[in-house]
Amino acid sequence: MTMAPDGFARLKDAFDLRYYRWALADADRELRGGFPWLARIRGGGALKLVERMAVLSPVEQRRLMIALLKRVHESALRMTGEHITAEERAIVQAYLDSGRAREKDRYWQLRVADPDRVRVDRGRLLTRVKAALSPILGGKGERWSPQEWCWITAVGPWTLRTIVDVGGRTSQLRYLHTLGVGVPAGPYLHEHISFLVWLGIDHTEWDCLLGRELPKRWRRSPNSARTSCGLCLNWWPACRQ
Repeated sequence: MTMAPDGFARLKDAFDLRYYRWALADADRELRGGFPWLARIRGGGALKLVERMAVLSPVEQRRLMIALLKRVHESALRMTGEHITAEERAIVQAYLDSGRAREKDRYWQLRVADPDRVRVDRGRLLTRVKAALSPILGGKGERWSPQEWCWITAVGPWTLRTIVDVGGRTSQLRYLHTLGVGVPAGPYLHEHISFLVWLGIDHTEWDCLLGRELPKRWRRSPNSARTSCGLCLNWWPACRQ
């Protein structure tokens, strides 16, 4: 698909606005539901936010959630006439300065004391994530690198690229989407799309997994493979719109 630059710019603006509204709806769902998806991600970004929210009032929780979200949707804010207030910037900075999650500290202590317990079979994890995501993304995908897997999915005239990585030095599992024309060549409507990113929290990654969290009958437990599958399912309706 080809189009004039100004036509693509208008489409990108429309997408940015929908993306912002989708993120607001997602944030509201998390707040009202007691963080049903955030609490399932064993990664430093999600763990920190959930821990912080536990000591805040509902009003303070919403202020923090919206302040974090708004900082990554500046294009949409310009279109809606909103802006990030000085109070919101202060809330975000205080949160960023508050250190990492206590649960992540405990994980690192365990990693030193009992490394076998935290060792995750990356190949086994990728196999399970692939089995969960392939039916959603319309195919088996292909190897992107030794420890990355990629799916290219047609969404009307657009192309959605989804990459899952189990080979990171600082994480055991992470994923991201790119939506555009002729991915990977572009141009892109948006890059680096994922659950924690559109909420303004962090990269969506699992870096505190334990080996015991990959049982043989994984479908019976809310582990990383099922959670990553669910997050992609959550994004899929918005992408198709």
